[in-house]
Amino acid sequence: MSKLPGLILVLLISLGALAIAAEKPFAGGYLLLGDAAALSKGDKIVVEEFVSPSCANCYLFWKNRKPLGDDVELKIHYLFDKDHGERPVRLMLVARDLGPETEEKTLTAIFAAQFESKANVEDEDVLDALAGSLGFGDAWQAKKNSPEMNKRIQDLAAFLVARGVDRGPRLIVQGVLSISTGTCQCQGDELPGAVNGLLDKVRQYRKEHPAK
Repeated sequence: MSKLPGLILVLLISLGALAIAAEKPFAGGYLLLGDAAALSKGDKIVVEEFVSPSCANCYLFWKNRKPLGDDVELKIHYLFDKDHGERPVRLMLVARDLGPETEEKTLTAIFAAQFESKANVEDEDVLDALAGSLGFGDAWQAKKNSPEMNKRIQDLAAFLVARGVDRGPRLIVQGVLSISTGTCQCQGDELPGAVNGLLDKVRQYRKEHPAK
């Protein structure tokens, strides 16, 4: 059988990959997920941050994070996968309901318990103790296994699948640029600098390509 059809297919795939690479609006360690024109839309640069409360690189990223700027709207999504369970995410969702300050303190406490005290934050007893120490033990007990919480976890799982995110930390800028430790070939503590560098390039792009 002739190998020509297979060779043609490989060639077409290679040309397609080159075309996608050529469409990148500027150089950098990121993936282009869509039309770069989306970078110019909106008054602010929307950054979605995907982070797991029990992920080592997420901890390093969070510990070394830098201000993104007043022109950035940050949206944080918590994720879980086969390696990082959903229980810490449940705690984070309860904390989120109690306000940004409680949410920030809770994520900091989970990271400290996991990576500084070496506690198992997948253990429900550990999470019970954390919630109690943070002052929302009753709210946690009432909500952690409620039907509403189960639905939120199901919806979050579907959202993560739809966005194609199964590992953290990952940041998606304006819905079209994706940056992670994998795309920039760096460790979690180096990712904040890479993110800020990418945002500077986005700002320059927005100046040169104003929204129509």
